[in-house]
Amino acid sequence: MPKIFISYSRRDKDVADYIAGELRSRGAEVFIDYQRIQAGESFPRRLASEIDSSSAIVFLLSKHSVTSKWVISEVYYAHQQDKLIVPVMLDATKLPGDLFFLSPIDRVDFIGWSKDVHIEDSLRKLIVALSLSEGITGTEKLLQAESPLRISIEHKPLSSRRSLPGMIIIILPLIIGIVGAILILRNSLVPTFVPTMTGLQLAVQGVEVNADWKPYSQEFNGVEMVLIPVGCFDMGSNDGEDDEKPVDEFCFDQPFWIDRTEVTNKQYGLTGYFSGDNRPREDISWNQAQDFCAVRDARLPTEAEWEYAARGPDALRYPWGNDFVPENAIYDRKPNPGSAVVGSVFAGRSWVGALDMSGNVWEWVSSVYAPYPYDPNDGREDFGRIDAHRVLRGGSWHDILTVGLEATYRVNFPPSFRDNYVGFRCALDYEDGK
Repeated sequence: MPKIFISYSRRDKDVADYIAGELRSRGAEVFIDYQRIQAGESFPRRLASEIDSSSAIVFLLSKHSVTSKWVISEVYYAHQQDKLIVPVMLDATKLPGDLFFLSPIDRVDFIGWSKDVHIEDSLRKLIVALSLSEGITGTEKLLQAESPLRISIEHKPLSSRRSLPGMIIIILPLIIGIVGAILILRNSLVPTFVPTMTGLQLAVQGVEVNADWKPYSQEFNGVEMVLIPVGCFDMGSNDGEDDEKPVDEFCFDQPFWIDRTEVTNKQYGLTGYFSGDNRPREDISWNQAQDFCAVRDARLPTEAEWEYAARGPDALRYPWGNDFVPENAIYDRKPNPGSAVVGSVFAGRSWVGALDMSGNVWEWVSSVYAPYPYDPNDGREDFGRIDAHRVLRGGSWHDILTVGLEATYRVNFPPSFRDNYVGFRCALDYEDGK
């Protein structure tokens, strides 16, 4: 049974699922990561193993996949292993320079595909390229291609090949040889780009102290997000308010992403109480914040995620350390009230590079206000509890007392509450950020 590895961005999950289903119906074994990788596994190691054991790689080329370091690394690794790679175009995005070696390979056009509009001719071309049966239960083995360019010759019916002018049969091998020579020459003159997964591997393997991690960021839909690695921390504070107790160790077995700054007026598309493109969007309800993140294919961070992004395994009192530094936070702005431009106090950044996690505007998180210890499975992450009070974190420009600036401090309001000192930032699951 042929085995096919699908390399794709999570934002193209619908078409990836469709292709996987069609290939399976024709007798292929298909690897698609979110269906097969279990919690606790080494993500990079498993991907490399699956590529090694696959006969071919289907690469979904889109505006999302070309910005995914995971996808680029998967395709490059497959190329290094001399695997058959079939690019499938989902939009008009050009190949990135890192994947230049795919330039001479014919692509399957899936532009215009949707859940309701399937492109049968393109599907048929993909099946032929992979040497799968066009029937429903075919079990033919995948032919091993010496070069991906064999697709254009060997997979045509015999009658079609006999109708080709003899000159093309003679010239085509020469073209292939010339292209190969050009690629060899290029590789000998230009340093080969080898995508690194070191930072991503560390994110999956986890860290034990803040100093083990170097901030790593990436843009998703035009918004910069920072990566939060696997790890554990002591959530809450024995020196804080009663609702910050008891302190309990909470561990993350998967990395996640969080916005580097609070969502701005420009990003939101509408100005809050205070104008200015780069000021945080405030005067926002929990419902509005949740809906906005969903439009970005993201979500609000949980209370545990927000606190871990602010404190890290060291469980710091403030994002920058355990001692309060007035210059590191936007607060008590009574002479000149109002928020500040996001990220204007770089010294107040957290261990992962997130800015304004102490001061500027309070930030909604997804969690229902409930007693500690924090348990994500006890109903506090249930979006269906429409009237339950939700938690805000981080303090704001409006605060006079510094206690609200501590990373463990919690306040809560009904989800409809809004004011000019209440904003938010979004989070993203690690695998969705491919």
